[in-house]
Amino acid sequence: MNRNFAFLLYPKTSLAAILLANAVLVDSSHAQTTITLGETGQLSSADNGNANYLLADGPYHLSQPAVVNSLSFWVDNAAGQLELGIFDSGPNNDCKGGNLKAHTNAFTTNASSWNTAKPASPVTLAPGNYCLAYLPSDNTLSFRKGISTGINNSYFPVQFGPMPATFAANPSGGDGFHWSLYATLTPGTAVPVISLNPSNPSLPANAAKGTVVATIQVKMSDGSAFTGVLDFGTPYENDNNTFAISGNNLIVNPSGPGLTADANTTQNVTVVAQQ
Repeated sequence: MNRNFAFLLYPKTSLAAILLANAVLVDSSHAQTTITLGETGQLSSADNGNANYLLADGPYHLSQPAVVNSLSFWVDNAAGQLELGIFDSGPNNDCKGGNLKAHTNAFTTNASSWNTAKPASPVTLAPGNYCLAYLPSDNTLSFRKGISTGINNSYFPVQFGPMPATFAANPSGGDGFHWSLYATLTPGTAVPVISLNPSNPSLPANAAKGTVVATIQVKMSDGSAFTGVLDFGTPYENDNNTFAISGNNLIVNPSGPGLTADANTTQNVTVVAQQ
């Protein structure tokens, strides 16, 4: 018989709180501060017809490390789906050749409103210059654009789907327009983001002690390497000593009770990453 495991994963740092994996962990002293990058106003000119183009505007300057909370894009007429993203401003500070830093999953648009989505995974941006991007699936999606000194646009054809890792080095654009598009961030430092591979492991009840259940994968939300330690924590700990951590693996504890008594059940453990 198979035994299914459901794992609750918590990142942990030396800051003031522990939240669920894929949540944002920030220093409590900054918890009420909000940063916006981009255009928060509803600009005056109508725009549409940009399906299957990746379009970006900027650069926008971020003066301190900050966690990306959401991206927002004003929509007049809703049609199809939309993805939003953040690229660094590239080698010449003009969006060209910039690296993708954050992106949303595709979502269905809503008319006459700010369309807001969270990043697909936690991201912390370092101080620097960034460009905001959008990728629509339908030419009848309409939105707003305008002109502001020092902000320009770039765009190139991309089939609707995941955003590319790098913005084109030689895109079209440069007519001075930008869109009603902004990011909301919270000052803070990078946090560990934990996942398991496989994400929903199962084992036979007669699995030997020492058997690897899953690999524990940890990355920092700013893309840097995780150099800390892994441990168990509240509320589930190591399931009454049933499991252990060996290197980056979650294993059946060689010194524990084994799995036989838990056949046909679902167990929980809490894995903690301390950077």
